Formats: sequence, structure tokens, C-alpha cells
Amino acid sequence: MKDHSTKLRRLIELARRAPTDDLAKDSVAAPYGFASRVAAGWCRAPQARVADLWERFCWWGAAVSASVCLLVSVAQPTSAEGDAFELLFHAHAQSQQLF
Repeated sequence: MKDHSTKLRRLIELARRAPTDDLAKDSVAAPYGFASRVAAGWCRAPQARVADLWERFCWWGAAVSASVCLLVSVAQPTSAEGDAFELLFHAHAQSQQLF
């Protein structure tokens, strides 16, 4: 088996010799012309793909179906009959009264 403790000690030693913050600040700076490349990428017209159009249609369809369901539930008056669970209890009670 390999000795992992020596690898860990070596890693810690290398981390201690890492560059200071002054050197790290220079490496973080963007290269010359980076901003213009990013701006040019934004101005480029996106290529329309079939998958993107299909995704857009699916989201629009989901929004329309959710709004239709909401409108129907708001516009439909509440029924005085009760739900199916209550109807089962009433049917059972009526059958007992017949005997």
C-alpha cells in the first residue's frame, strides 16, 4: 500500500510555498482585448436551433394550460352535490334504509 501521509505532507509543504497575494492579483487580471471579445459575442446573433424553439413552445404551452386551469377553477361555481367520497357514504346510507 502507498503511504498517504507522505503525500499529504508534500502537499502541505507545496501549499506553504504558494505565491503570495501580490502575485495572485496579477494572474487574475483579464488579458488584453477580453472585454471586446465578450462584447462581440453578445452582439453576435444566436443561432436558432430546433431544440430551443421546441423548449420555448413547451414553456408557452405549460403557461397557457396552467392559466386555463386556473380560469376554469375560478369561473366554475362550486357544486352543492359534494365530492365522490361523500356520494359513496350517501349511497351506502340509502341502501341500509331499504332493508
